[in-house]
Amino acid sequence: MSEHSNLAVPNPNRLDVTRSSSSSSINQGRRTPGHNLTDADVVDRFGNETAREHPHRASSNQELRSDSRAFSGSDEGVLTLFAGVTSKPYRIHSDLLAETSPYFAKLLTGPPIPPNRDSLTFADVDERVMGLFTRWIYGGKLSGPTDYQSFQHYICLYLLGRRFQISPLQNDIMDHVRAYYRQQAMTAPPYRLEYIYENTLEPCPMRIFLTTTAAYRVLCEPAKGGLSEAMAAVVARGGDLAVDFVNAMAELHWNGVEDARKGDACRFHVHEDGVKCMHHRTEAWEAT
Repeated sequence: MSEHSNLAVPNPNRLDVTRSSSSSSINQGRRTPGHNLTDADVVDRFGNETAREHPHRASSNQELRSDSRAFSGSDEGVLTLFAGVTSKPYRIHSDLLAETSPYFAKLLTGPPIPPNRDSLTFADVDERVMGLFTRWIYGGKLSGPTDYQSFQHYICLYLLGRRFQISPLQNDIMDHVRAYYRQQAMTAPPYRLEYIYENTLEPCPMRIFLTTTAAYRVLCEPAKGGLSEAMAAVVARGGDLAVDFVNAMAELHWNGVEDARKGDACRFHVHEDGVKCMHHRTEAWEAT
């Protein structure tokens, strides 16, 4: 089955980025990012409190731990990211951003560096999406989407990972998306395909995965008469989406209609310099 109707979330791939001077409205207090929070807790817990220490960027299965960049009371080395129409603040150590993201590394270290600037505004990034990003960058475990609204947040987080050039984030979100579709027996509806193609300027694994699931639905549900009216309209408009859909149909024909929601987790990952993911234990669902 396909997803329910979409809820619009500001497009994180077309960021309205502006620099502003520091703000005095940030609440003060101690925060150690935690991995036991639910995703619903992220915005309030990460949006309004001030970090005094932060952990190494760790895998989601590791305990969080503080490192030598902990600071006591001052704002030195912290960048405030204002997100969404409410300009909700998220405070992240600038060195952690630079280490994790080539986008921020260039922005924060490359010339020219505006003086006395310690904040950035991302007006087109939904507050919840920036909250999830803040949690992820501090090593917090993301629980994954649970419904169509949270699924949209994760798609937006994937796009934010592309914007910030963070391959591990993109791969983590891809795993969550595949798991959700697999567990819910879902495939990508036409509106989801349109969203991902409208908000990516070049080919990416998420495009291919979603398009492949849509093609899989058509081949596995022939009794419904082939393409739905909505899907036919999308394909008729042509462009990259139509080309990828046709290619996905052809590939499914040759591989015996392989379910893209199952199989090697590395298949739809981003691999820097051609280096594939480290070998992992085969899960039961991957062997079926």
